[in-house]
Amino acid sequence: MPNATGVNGYGPKNWPSDEVLTEFLTQCAYQNGGRGVEITQQLQLLQSKFGLSIGKSKFFELKKRLQIPSDPAGCWGVGQVRGRVAQTGILVTRQVVRDYAVNNHPEQVAQRMRSTGRKIPRKPLDLLGPLHQVHWDGHEKMGWQALRFGDKTGLNVYGGRCAWTSRIVKLVLVPNARCSRTIGHLYLDWVEEGNVIPLTNFSDKGTEVVEMMKIQTRLRQLAAPDIDPFEYPAFRQGLWRWHRDADGRTLKAELLNGAAYYNPSISFHAFLFYWVWVPFVQSKLDEWVAYYNAHVIRKQADKIAPTGVSPDMLTFSPEMYDVNAHDKSIRVEKDWVNEERALLGGLEERARLFEWYPSTFDDAARDAWTTIGSPTRQLETCWTLFQNMSAILIDRADDWAS
Repeated sequence: MPNATGVNGYGPKNWPSDEVLTEFLTQCAYQNGGRGVEITQQLQLLQSKFGLSIGKSKFFELKKRLQIPSDPAGCWGVGQVRGRVAQTGILVTRQVVRDYAVNNHPEQVAQRMRSTGRKIPRKPLDLLGPLHQVHWDGHEKMGWQALRFGDKTGLNVYGGRCAWTSRIVKLVLVPNARCSRTIGHLYLDWVEEGNVIPLTNFSDKGTEVVEMMKIQTRLRQLAAPDIDPFEYPAFRQGLWRWHRDADGRTLKAELLNGAAYYNPSISFHAFLFYWVWVPFVQSKLDEWVAYYNAHVIRKQADKIAPTGVSPDMLTFSPEMYDVNAHDKSIRVEKDWVNEERALLGGLEERARLFEWYPSTFDDAARDAWTTIGSPTRQLETCWTLFQNMSAILIDRADDWAS
């Protein structure tokens, strides 16, 4: 029988405007470190906040119409979720994660189905063991051209990964990922950690690798003069895809959300942006590296190197998984590394190249941060911290900006 009133079992609806709903649902999507508020809780919030009582089907229709992301980090699979949770000291079964995903994030589960055709491009590598090849490249998806704050403010990443183990050996934020001397110092930082260099470095042909090339060549001539020191194939971009699908999208989305708070005409806003965001983003990179290096590489029949084991385990015990594999790193003397550092201007030049803001601003920022209670940096609160500190720094400008 036709429903002449148009009122269903949930009663009459007093819908808020699309703008209000979009803002509310978007905020829900970015809570809990990018995992979003659970669906049942969002339905309860819609009821208590707006008096809007709807079911899950209508809720999903609403989110689809308003183009609300159900989960900014929605490309995580069961294995990655378990790995991330394990990093916090909590162990859960695959079934628990799978049931939670199906019940709370059905859209993301459907997106990850094999029928979507999302495949990782792969090519077999003929390698001999750990540190046979290390691939280096920069990542500028959060750089100034992506953020478009109105100036050159942005966050650039540079890193390296061992090709045989897939282990990330270095992944850090740098003020300028296209500066050859900056990348040279970064490379020496990694070499100093173990006093070793790889058998071969792989990179693209960008100008940022010039100093790293020179360092590798000179150190190899001293330690292993009979081997070609550097090669230039196309860098394998799979590492950046992994990071983008895990934390990268969430971080970038939150950075873009703060464009309204950033004013390029305020002289210290670039310094404050770096003061607030650089430590937080670097901590997330460190967390992601720890997860990635500990995650199990899926079985790959065509891959020459071992699979079905984590990069960390391949690094620590390569012979356990391949009797012919051996550590191919080349040991270098610390004095040689110090001499290379001196050629780049020494530690003082390194400090200048990696400086995000002057020390005078750091002192003023710490005072402002202490004034508001020294809050912990979190994804959802970094821009609030930015706003609160900006107001204090403007009031105190005569004290520190002179």
